[in-house]
Amino acid sequence: MSSHKLLEDALQNDKMITFVTGHQNPDTDTVVSSALEAFYRNLRNSDEDMVYLPLVQSYEMPEEITYILGSDMTKSMIYSEHLNLSELLVTGKIRFVFTDQNYQKEYQKYVVEILDHHRLNKELESGTLAIPFRIEMLGSCTALIVKECLEKDYDFDAQLSRILYSAMLMDTENC
Repeated sequence: MSSHKLLEDALQNDKMITFVTGHQNPDTDTVVSSALEAFYRNLRNSDEDMVYLPLVQSYEMPEEITYILGSDMTKSMIYSEHLNLSELLVTGKIRFVFTDQNYQKEYQKYVVEILDHHRLNKELESGTLAIPFRIEMLGSCTALIVKECLEKDYDFDAQLSRILYSAMLMDTENC
């Protein structure tokens, strides 16, 4: 089922929605890590009243990411500029998991977990914010999530492996 249909179903059936999202300047690592984490969480999810959806914080997909994902997957993504997130937040049914970032002021109080390969921001480091996080200094956030999937014996098909490899490579090319 596409992300759009999952979102529509969740809204119609009053389900909890956890948007898995990266930073506001989407690059390949941000988009792929959020999509992979949302997909993986849905696979393990046993709560019928919860759905995990990748959210791209943009109005469209950058061209280089469309090249890697393909047009079908790009079209199936949910973009923040096409939603009224302020209206959705009022429902009390929206949460966020951050990938490839660990602080975004307007959503921080709705964040339930952080997965990142960057240093913690000051509020998290000081303990001012109590949000579960998994921070590991790897070349990309995608690598962090792939590592977790492999530790739990998840096997990636060839197409997904190519996408994940591309995301990891593009984020580490300047290291």
